[in-house]
Amino acid sequence: MVCSVTDASINETSRPVVDPSACFLWIMAAGTIACASLLGPNSGTNYRQDKPIIEITAKRAVLLLVVASLFLILRFYFMSSWITWLLIVTFCISGSEGMHFCLVTIISRIFKDCRNNTVQLPLYGEVLTLSLGVVPFCTVFAILWAAYRHSSFAWIGQDILVS
Repeated sequence: MVCSVTDASINETSRPVVDPSACFLWIMAAGTIACASLLGPNSGTNYRQDKPIIEITAKRAVLLLVVASLFLILRFYFMSSWITWLLIVTFCISGSEGMHFCLVTIISRIFKDCRNNTVQLPLYGEVLTLSLGVVPFCTVFAILWAAYRHSSFAWIGQDILVS
């Protein structure tokens, strides 16, 4: 088969005018921002104003920059597997905690009776009963993401955990 240089149809790929994956990502980002603004900390959950507020000073900002830089140097220079697993475990813990907060906030806004039902746990204190039901779901979701993180569909779970 002989092809001439002027035959441009070989190298062309047909691209859609609008990329559906970019639209999906935009909808997820806009939806996350909308939910966060509508269902913020004053959403009716047991949010207490007397919790300490951490102020970020210049010293803390520089310390964060130094620690983050050292962690990145360790991560990419040494590339050890234990640092990779540390990142995965940290991501799963923080992702399941964020998912827990979002789900509890959404469910307690829909079902207003769930806001006041609490239980006293030893060593932890007063906890919403709704949280006791949501925590196992979020934990299992994060563990399943970690187990299937190399699959083609793992980005969906990762996006949910990041939100």
